[in-house]
Amino acid sequence: MRTVSTKLTIGEQCGLFKALGEFYRRRAVLAENAKLDGFFTEFTAKNEGVIEASNRQNNLANLDTADGERDKAFRKFFDVATGAAAQVDTEEAAAGEKVLELLNNYGHKIIFLSYGEKTTKFESLFKDFEMGENAAALEKVHGGVAAKNRLENAEKSFLKIYADKSAKLSELKSCKTATVLKRELCDFYNLTIVPYLQALGVLESEKYTPFIKELDAEVAKANARKVPPSE
Repeated sequence: MRTVSTKLTIGEQCGLFKALGEFYRRRAVLAENAKLDGFFTEFTAKNEGVIEASNRQNNLANLDTADGERDKAFRKFFDVATGAAAQVDTEEAAAGEKVLELLNNYGHKIIFLSYGEKTTKFESLFKDFEMGENAAALEKVHGGVAAKNRLENAEKSFLKIYADKSAKLSELKSCKTATVLKRELCDFYNLTIVPYLQALGVLESEKYTPFIKELDAEVAKANARKVPPSE
């Protein structure tokens, strides 16, 4: 029997193994073998575990992207205030200096804080700009209100994702990664299911050979996309 290439991506392997599991379920007669049935039950559960772990990692990546967007908006806010403070127009320059002074109270170091600490700082910053004197200064800075709104929108987007995924973040830290689970599952198929089916094929060829060929054909197609002919 063919073994599965370890070079498949997580998505490719999960798709392949889902198909193999469906092949097994369509052959009800094979469930008469309790050991084989147990192997495929575990096989399916493990594959679902890889998919879940991969989704958790993708959620974390989405959160990192959203956090990067609010960092970018915060830097842009600084740039707008710095530009205003350098204007020839004395009124706008004074307003720019006022806004820049307020931003400097938080500093660029804010972007290196944890998710929660950064959120607290941004919420405080937004409240500062609601104060009359600060709000008036921001109105006089060309692009100032738009820069603040951009940061607020980035913060809202981040918080929406964080609220959806925060529980999974702590779960992710205590779980194996999708990459580790993927390799363990590949080993389970290659080192447990394949040898057992090979033995069954020898003992009861008529019953198991058609199923083995069906699995092999699907595995061959998946491997062909990743494995050079020399391997």
